[in-house]
Order: sequence, then structure tokens, then C-alpha cells
Amino acid sequence: MEPKKSILDYLTLGTLEAIFDSYCTDYEGICIAINDMDENIIIARNFHTICSNFHRANAETEKLCIECNKYITTFLETNDYIEYKCKNGLVDIAFPLIVEEQRIGTFYIGQVFVEGDVTPESFFVEHAKKHNFNNPEYLKVAKSIKTLDRQKIDSLVERIKNDIVSLITL
Repeated sequence: MEPKKSILDYLTLGTLEAIFDSYCTDYEGICIAINDMDENIIIARNFHTICSNFHRANAETEKLCIECNKYITTFLETNDYIEYKCKNGLVDIAFPLIVEEQRIGTFYIGQVFVEGDVTPESFFVEHAKKHNFNNPEYLKVAKSIKTLDRQKIDSLVERIKNDIVSLITL
């Protein structure tokens, strides 16, 4: 059986870092990441403070993050891209990275709200109580989460897919 391919078989980490740095300038406040086929993070930028300092730092809420990634990975096989609202109240958007008809990883965009489906503040108040988060700090961070409209999501997904695919096929 042929070994699994990785994005790093096609692009250097330095190239990915340069691409990601340009996206961070253009899309401030939006987390972007590439995971390999085993869901290990290859590269990530702009992890939202609510995720890094609260959700990923707490064993219970981190399980919810992992559950979200597993759900996304399962349903990517049949979808161009998938949008999923995690149980921590944020939305992740992901699409498969496919080269020569083989999936080599997953590109994530997220830790945002989607216009028309913003998680209410009351959710975060209850979440803070349930998981013993510092309520004022947690709510302050929750209020800083970026909201994207559908057009912005679609254009971002298309731009990134085109950029990555064109670089891989050079």
C-alpha cells in the first residue's frame, strides 16, 4: 500500500508560512489551518483566544473541539466543503486538499460566527458557568469573535483552494 501523502510532499513549510501570513493580513480574525490525514496540525494561524485560552485548555471543552474535527473529517469525503457549528458555539469551515485524486489533508477556516446564525451571549454565559471559565474574561473574548457573511466565506474558500492547488501543480 502506498504511504499517505502530505501537503508537505508538495509544498515546503516555508511556502505555507508565506501563504498563511498573507491570508492573516487579508483575513484578520479568522483562524486558518491545515491538518494532515491523521488530524495533526501542519500549520495554523490566528487561533482565536477563546479556543486557545479556554476551549482547548479545558479537558471537557477540548473533547468538543475534537468531536467537531472528527465530524468534519467524516463528512468531507462527500462534500466540496463543510460548515459545522461546534458545541463550543463557533463555526468551522473545512475543505479537503486533493492532489491527483488523493486526499492529502484538510484546510480549516473558522472559529467565527456566520451572519444570521450568531451564537447568543446567553450560550457563552452558561458555557462559562458549566466549565468554570472566568466569566468576564470569557465573555469579553466571545464578543470579539468575527462574523462572516456567506459571500465572504464562499470567496475565501475559493481563493484558498485556487491558491493551494495552483501552487501544488506548478
